[in-house]
Amino acid sequence: MTPEAETGSTTTFVDPVEILLVDDDQAWARGTTRLLEHANNAFSVTTATSLEAGHDQYLDCEIDCLVCDYQLGDGTGLGLLETVRDREPDLPFILVTGRGDERLASIAIRNDITDYVIKEDDDGAELLADCIASAVRSYRAERALERERRSKSTLLELLTAHTDETSLCSEFCSMLVDYHGYGCAWIASKGASGIVARATAGDDTYVDSLCHDTPSESGDPTLLAIETDEPVVREVSADAADDKPWRTLAREHGFETAASFPLDYEGVQFGVLGVYSTGRPALDAERIDSLTAFADTLGYALQEAEFKQSLGSDRSVGVEIEIRDPSAPLVAFEQSLPDAPRLVTPSILLRDDGTTLYLVRSVSGTADDVETAIDACEALTFAEGQTVTENESVVQCGVVADGPTPESLLAEQGAHVHHSISTDGSTTVTASLSEHRTVGMVAETLRSNYDSVVIASVRHDHRSESLGTVESLLDPLTDKQERAIEHAYYEGFFEHPRDITATELADQFNVTRQTVTHHLRAAERKLLAAIFERNP
Repeated sequence: MTPEAETGSTTTFVDPVEILLVDDDQAWARGTTRLLEHANNAFSVTTATSLEAGHDQYLDCEIDCLVCDYQLGDGTGLGLLETVRDREPDLPFILVTGRGDERLASIAIRNDITDYVIKEDDDGAELLADCIASAVRSYRAERALERERRSKSTLLELLTAHTDETSLCSEFCSMLVDYHGYGCAWIASKGASGIVARATAGDDTYVDSLCHDTPSESGDPTLLAIETDEPVVREVSADAADDKPWRTLAREHGFETAASFPLDYEGVQFGVLGVYSTGRPALDAERIDSLTAFADTLGYALQEAEFKQSLGSDRSVGVEIEIRDPSAPLVAFEQSLPDAPRLVTPSILLRDDGTTLYLVRSVSGTADDVETAIDACEALTFAEGQTVTENESVVQCGVVADGPTPESLLAEQGAHVHHSISTDGSTTVTASLSEHRTVGMVAETLRSNYDSVVIASVRHDHRSESLGTVESLLDPLTDKQERAIEHAYYEGFFEHPRDITATELADQFNVTRQTVTHHLRAAERKLLAAIFERNP
């Protein structure tokens, strides 16, 4: 969170405050712009003199606060408010009213206006400056808290999803670039032939240049941290006392600040985290503290990954489990349909709220039959925003089951659920288990919750052994990455035009749009690397 001192218009903002002022009184708009920018040096005001122009300006630029007159020549400020709230529910929106419009202003506040100021008051400009400063300060604080919450959630997910050091380092660097806005992040360690980049994200051409240009003499903070095992923070500015080669290179890449943090745990150094800022976010004291905590956490995670790898494990196994209990959601669904259909569920999502989302396809029957069956099936409901679709005789729908399901119980036992097929009153779930000895535990768990559970087959999971098959391409993906890209594929995300948007996918996963986009990008990157970086 960027610290911003004091209150009202005297607030000192680290970053400029971009304000859009919409008023059809051009003289008032010009005068108010001058007064606002004089009241706070951080204020930068853009004006529009009609509702239409204000709408266009809002869509074309990024702002921190919108100030709008209530009565405009081509409409009212409430028309613009509707557009703003559809796009940015929390953006500060301050209504300017004439004296006598207080009743309208109070109504507007109930419709999600942040605040209002009466135009004819002698101290109106000062009050407006105070309102803007207070609203923007709160808005930025809330956004910073939300970023921090998402960051911690993503970090926890990342650490629990990866057990090998390479993918853990790679995903960690990507998180700093994708979620925190840094220009470059990398993890370096000392190898026999010099500095080794274990993982990079963002502008990795800087890292390539650095590692190939006498790194021990460059003065880069990451390389210094490797030598000293101490955090190093340096400005890139040209007027620094020691304008070493790394600064020249960093300026060429647009970096403004560099910081590096040792990745240590219990006296063992696993490398150094290097982060380069392009100005936003600024590397202030709070962000440096946050990065230090991240480095400590990553050091612990790398120690855990190394320990787990040293233990070794049995080869993973694939299982097919047949369930005939009608209380299992997919069994109940299939039994509710006429003419003994065959249901294929290619994508099964276990969501954070404890529900299970099934993407179900029927190769027989009609959309009406499926919709009627879902309405009659107490175990399932339509996923939010989902309807039954029918294309080339294949009927598809997304349905949600509350509470424990066979698939969620399998996941709790460490299984990776691939798909299921439902027919003739039973559902067969195909899954992978990390170890052969867990098959009995899985069977016991399922049988304690459902009647008529049969382990139909147990076999070595060739996906973990094969080197030349298509299936082996999926090996580097985490469960969540594989689920994201698989579900996106079946839902038509990669079609042109798309059948589903990233926001709609996120709603199905019950996560933020940024999270599902992160999973998709990571999965795409790993798949392409597996294709193009294979040994011949």
